[in-house]
Amino acid sequence: MKYSGFHDTALHSAGMALVILFGCDAMKLKDASDSMRSAAKLPFDGIASLLKEKADAIVLSGDGNSRILVSPRLQGRIFTMRVGAVESTGLVNAAAIAQGETDPHFNNFGGLDRFWIGPEGGQFGIYFPPGAELNRGTWKVPPGFDTGAFNVVSKDANKVVMSRAMEITNYIGTKFEVQVEREEEKKWEA
Repeated sequence: MKYSGFHDTALHSAGMALVILFGCDAMKLKDASDSMRSAAKLPFDGIASLLKEKADAIVLSGDGNSRILVSPRLQGRIFTMRVGAVESTGLVNAAAIAQGETDPHFNNFGGLDRFWIGPEGGQFGIYFPPGAELNRGTWKVPPGFDTGAFNVVSKDANKVVMSRAMEITNYIGTKFEVQVEREEEKKWEA
């Protein structure tokens, strides 16, 4: 069986993005790394239980025991997948999930896929307040896609459609009102 992908209808997610954490000291990075390593050892059902307890979880089922775990409450993320004998493919930050949306710069819950747009910096960047110095201390993920839930528009065994309105302001002060729709659908091929 092979996985052929998901898509966002507002913006296409093309692969995994490397996210550089700004404003974190070495101890925070070590703690997050330890938490992700321990959560990485959790089987799919363990991660699903954690999400059901602390947020929410939607499971899309595939052939055999293949499944996909989505959390609308945590920004519509795909947290992990179970494919064949591989129990979990996602790095999940269990400690951050347990704490909730508490980090003023970036709530790094982990997962396989989340809503993320750019540019981060420069005159049109959206990760720095208007007029702020462009450095690690002022970098911040816009609240529109770092906190809050996506609303479930529809779901069935194969697909979940989620939606969210956001307001984003870039570095030069231009405000954008955005309506985002995420469609997460399992597409399995034998």
